[in-house]
Amino acid sequence: MVVSSDIRWKYDRNGDVLYLMVGPMAETYEVEDPQCEGLHLRHAIKDNSIVGAIILWFSLQDRDELRRRLPFDFDPSIVH
Repeated sequence: MVVSSDIRWKYDRNGDVLYLMVGPMAETYEVEDPQCEGLHLRHAIKDNSIVGAIILWFSLQDRDELRRRLPFDFDPSIVH
């Protein structure tokens, strides 16, 4: 599991989108979590590892649910 200090993030306040990146830059594809609308996990094309996430409608998301659904340890409360 990756801890928050190893995760880079950017919040687009105008679009209400949170971008999470783990590890080095990689070519990716995205898969929406069928149990959490707006949560898209980013997979590396090279080896299918999860290298990030895109969270649409971030301000409306249930933070506890996001913590359960994300495959790495990220505290959504640090985003303002």
